[in-house]
Amino acid sequence: MATFGNLNAGSTSVQTPPTNNKAVSKFTLDRAGVVDAVSVVFTAGSGNTRAVLYDATGVGGLPGARVGVSTARGVGGGAQTAVFTFSPGVTLSAGDYWLGLISDSFGTSNCVALTNGIAFNANTYASGASDPFGASPSMANFRYPVNAGYTPTLGAGTYAGETRGGETATDILANRVAVFKVIPTTTISATKLTVFLANTYASAKVKGVIYDATGSGGTPGTLLRATAELTGPLINGNDLTLTSSLILNAGVTYYIGVHVDTQITVYTRTAASSGYSATQTYASGPPSTYPASPTPTNEVPALWASGTGSPTYPITVTATQATAVRSSYLICVPRQYGQVESLTYG
Repeated sequence: MATFGNLNAGSTSVQTPPTNNKAVSKFTLDRAGVVDAVSVVFTAGSGNTRAVLYDATGVGGLPGARVGVSTARGVGGGAQTAVFTFSPGVTLSAGDYWLGLISDSFGTSNCVALTNGIAFNANTYASGASDPFGASPSMANFRYPVNAGYTPTLGAGTYAGETRGGETATDILANRVAVFKVIPTTTISATKLTVFLANTYASAKVKGVIYDATGSGGTPGTLLRATAELTGPLINGNDLTLTSSLILNAGVTYYIGVHVDTQITVYTRTAASSGYSATQTYASGPPSTYPASPTPTNEVPALWASGTGSPTYPITVTATQATAVRSSYLICVPRQYGQVESLTYG
């Protein structure tokens, strides 16, 4: 799924949050979107709990205005990843936000050490999360294992693919080309792929790929375009720039994905027969023709192609519009070939 935050746990047990307190950690949202869920990794559950979102307009970037509160849920029992939902979703601009919880009974999480990584203060659960957060909160030198799932805000007609994904951690194995099916609803001139990862991979190498569907039975066929290599992809969103733009036509099936040299993890949702995976040594580059008899997959990550909208062809010109033309010739640029062609008339 598209995420911001970090679910990676540390080794120190910390209350999540203390009883009748709210406690949050700070993360950066790198692109605008609508948050619909917050996930927290617990080692032990708490009682009645809600997730909370605050902006960073407090003094020195501390939590300021409340921007979202999730629906309530109980978090009982042992170790678990609890998902808190927001209905309706919370629309956020890119920037820094504090994610966390308010609860009437503390749970625990294993946290990573980070100076002033948690801000917390007393707040009776029954009273609801305060707005604003409150001046001069107490600070703890840890960071909660928490992230937010969201749908990025993209312009209509400028992308094709999956912008949300799901909450299931799925591995893409080393030296594999993994792709999933997309059918654009409008024609776009794609310039990049975007993929969201569950971790940072300091030495990993990744290339994005786009294939047509000319393989046997509609499987991936010919490589249409690859991206420049990205070394050291980061947790959350990564943009992969195509070596040159590519027209993706409305209603046509394509396969987009990644070629990796190291095992990486993405968050996915389940969709039957949604993609394929095939072995290909990374050093050899993406195959020009997708390998025969690839392995079918049923997972869809947050991964999409984007660029600019492209007009629908052919263009219909009315008699009235044609009469209004006063030039002696037209200059036509066929969109897929980049040739300039003069057409005389009259």
